[in-house]
Amino acid sequence: MPAIVSVKVISARDLPVMDRSSELTDAFVEIRMGQSMQRTDICKKTLNPVWDSPWFKFNVGEEELQEEPLTFKVMDYDQYSASDAIGRVYLLLASLFNSIQSLDGWFPIYDTLHGIRGEIHIKVSVELIKDEHKNKRSSSEVLLFSGQSIPEDYDIVSVHGFVEELLFNVDPEHQWIDKIRPPRASNESRQRTFLKLSGELQRKIGRKALDMEGNAIIGYTQSFDLEGESGIVVRGIGTCVSVTSASHHSFPTSPFQHSESLQFPTDRLIDEFDTSVELQGGGGGAGAGVVGVSPESANPVRTQHIARVSSSESDGAPSSPNRGVFDNTLLLGTSTGSGGGHFMTQLSFPFYTLSVFPAGFVTGLSGIVCARSVKLLDDINEPETRDLWWNEIRTEIRSHCRSMSCNAVLGYTETTSICDDLCILSGTGTAAVVTSLVDTKLKDLSKSGGEELDDTNTGGDEPAQCRGCHVPYAASKCPFKIQLTPCSLCRSKVVPSVLLSTTEIPSNVGHLVRGECSILQARVCMPKRRGKGEENASNVSSMLPFFEYSLHSRLLVKLKLKGMNSIFGLKLSVIIGDTSIIGVATGTGAYLEPLPSPTNFVLQSQEATGPSNDVMMRLSKLQEENRKKYNLEKSVVDQAALSVSSSSPTELNDDSMRDPTNTSVEIDEALLKEEDLHEIFSDCFIPSGFVMSTLSSVPGYTSSVENSEFITIVSRNFLDGKGQSQDQQCSTIFSRLLQSLLFRVRQMHPCIISNVSFEVDLPEDDEIQITLICYVSKANNGTDCHKKSTKDVFILSPQNSIKGYQCPKHLGTINLFLIRETTSMKEHGGMGSFLESFICEAHNLASAQVIASGGQALMNYQIRQCVIIENPHKNQGQCLLNVCGSAVQFEAEVQPLENDDDVTSV
Repeated sequence: MPAIVSVKVISARDLPVMDRSSELTDAFVEIRMGQSMQRTDICKKTLNPVWDSPWFKFNVGEEELQEEPLTFKVMDYDQYSASDAIGRVYLLLASLFNSIQSLDGWFPIYDTLHGIRGEIHIKVSVELIKDEHKNKRSSSEVLLFSGQSIPEDYDIVSVHGFVEELLFNVDPEHQWIDKIRPPRASNESRQRTFLKLSGELQRKIGRKALDMEGNAIIGYTQSFDLEGESGIVVRGIGTCVSVTSASHHSFPTSPFQHSESLQFPTDRLIDEFDTSVELQGGGGGAGAGVVGVSPESANPVRTQHIARVSSSESDGAPSSPNRGVFDNTLLLGTSTGSGGGHFMTQLSFPFYTLSVFPAGFVTGLSGIVCARSVKLLDDINEPETRDLWWNEIRTEIRSHCRSMSCNAVLGYTETTSICDDLCILSGTGTAAVVTSLVDTKLKDLSKSGGEELDDTNTGGDEPAQCRGCHVPYAASKCPFKIQLTPCSLCRSKVVPSVLLSTTEIPSNVGHLVRGECSILQARVCMPKRRGKGEENASNVSSMLPFFEYSLHSRLLVKLKLKGMNSIFGLKLSVIIGDTSIIGVATGTGAYLEPLPSPTNFVLQSQEATGPSNDVMMRLSKLQEENRKKYNLEKSVVDQAALSVSSSSPTELNDDSMRDPTNTSVEIDEALLKEEDLHEIFSDCFIPSGFVMSTLSSVPGYTSSVENSEFITIVSRNFLDGKGQSQDQQCSTIFSRLLQSLLFRVRQMHPCIISNVSFEVDLPEDDEIQITLICYVSKANNGTDCHKKSTKDVFILSPQNSIKGYQCPKHLGTINLFLIRETTSMKEHGGMGSFLESFICEAHNLASAQVIASGGQALMNYQIRQCVIIENPHKNQGQCLLNVCGSAVQFEAEVQPLENDDDVTSV
């Protein structure tokens, strides 16, 4: 819808000296919105000008309002030559539609060559004009939430499914005009292009959400792919939902608890055996939620209401058929087979981009599902081709999910790694079973197939305490070999030997965690032949399976050495360079009681060709030390307790069942080469009092927001293979980086280091760049935290929420793409000092927009991209930074937390 944008420029302060003779500045401001431009008067000979201008009015359309940034260009007037640029302020007004209609505050004046050069006080007001003759809704009404959990100030009414959008544009850095224009003009053009692409992406993905009858996108992630001369690709994915403001009623413990509130639209039903839908829709993301129906029903169900009930009610629910077809539950994308009187329709892609879910929503986790593809970027300038590439990835992941008898993929992410004309596309998530009870109509509709329903996989007879760890599939029906073990608690169902998940610890699994959690990381660096074109792509494609096998093997060995049996918050990344490929797997290890205890290490071969007995003794000793350190003394295997239960003989009498009396694991000698042993023994030692995790909240611990810090460390090192192999050097670099982090936060001991994230890049043949991001908070016993007011405190945090504070208002999503360039790198103190100052400037720019909108915190804060280009011979350097987060307004006064008996101190 059209709007009137009103702008008032009040004053500026701390401007740089632009006139050498007077050491002052003659400043004025140009305000540009789309093709319209207005300017203030000239305030002569002052570094702190006061304009107090009248209100400038801009009449803009809907697309222009969402895509075009409001630009303030601060200039120094020169009577006899062109005016000199001081800096600019960019405001993307897309975040002002639903939460606020005005901005008032001080904004840093940013220049791509000199950084922040003072501040300017601006007031902005947006007045939307409704067109009564148009009934269509505007995409500006769609809320975007970048957090990985459901916002606290909203309640979910219905879930519509996965939504995505992709845009392609030419990179101004590689246009012919860039060869003749100055660096500042080139950087400003590129920065403006990124902002316009971001606004256009939000508009188009919002339109898709409206087509799916939703009004919000949660778990929204935006990524830029810099493909060099090929261009720029900006991608956005999220989960489309319908929400209502929680201010109208009390906060629920679960967004799904309201009767007749949660809806899954089913007006676009897709038969799971219709393969034509798998590669359709280059734009993608138009699928809708579905329910189970019978073939005899002539009229498709339009909408089914779903209500959340307590666990005691769900235990007594009617049973449902095998292979995951629930008569009283909603399933997304479950493979059911062609036999019987039932078939299941599903979302085109049943993916959730969230990692934190309400209690009772996740029934069980099966494990990681991942798909990768190697593509060439030569002469491909159409977004439709890239849409097809991503649809192939999503289709493969959906197929893996079905093969594990699951109906949804949780914690879904998409990443790329680009080197010259080669690109690796990756999609990763966690296959899971999600359940929501429906009304009686759906039960009757599902039963109309005429078959008697059994309770093999429903969990109707399963104990509620360990149901979340039970596998939803049988090993005999799984397309790959897998070992299952009787559950250590109920003895009637089976569990996997190891559980891997990209999500946070679900609520139905958290109470099963025993001992303490710890960060785990495995790294692999393999050399690769230098090449171009199809030969290079074929070489990388043939390496990837063996590469990922080595990465997962090392990860599982380290998991067993920790004495743990599950990993949550797992992040997998594969980075390609000219001469090497690096893989990093980082997660949080935990011990789950229903899963079997990790076994001891023995050699697969007894001959003396492998590691010596001393090495095996070191491994066994390290395993025992870790068990004591994390309070995980090995449990004694009770053969009588693990006896087969007669309640479900078909599930436990499987040939692939693991022998419970086997207390040792055979390790192939090929796994324990010199590089593997170096990877194991070079891990950073974490002293007591430090809890490090990739999760946003660690079970059993709490922290104080007053003593917290957001830390970003960027490290660049040579990876030349001199003295050590590249694989050994890579392990050493990661270990030293973690040691430097612990040394930096030593004064906060004891502390919790959460949201640990690693971003890896290979900018040159012999260089590796690692960006470490984490959130460090002082640990306490929960008795005296959160007593201060948030009026004078600004919180910058990668977490979804902070315990002890309520979030009454979500103000919008901040997404900035910044460019910084210098021709005096040595004068800045080198690349390290230059990059540190640039990251601080990015924090200030993002924080200023939040404060001007009335917020006190920037949650879910992430540095999604950090590209460094350095030319030390010419004393030049350039850095590109993409930061994003959610602007949040907390309550002014917060009550102290009550004592929590299950909270322990580090």
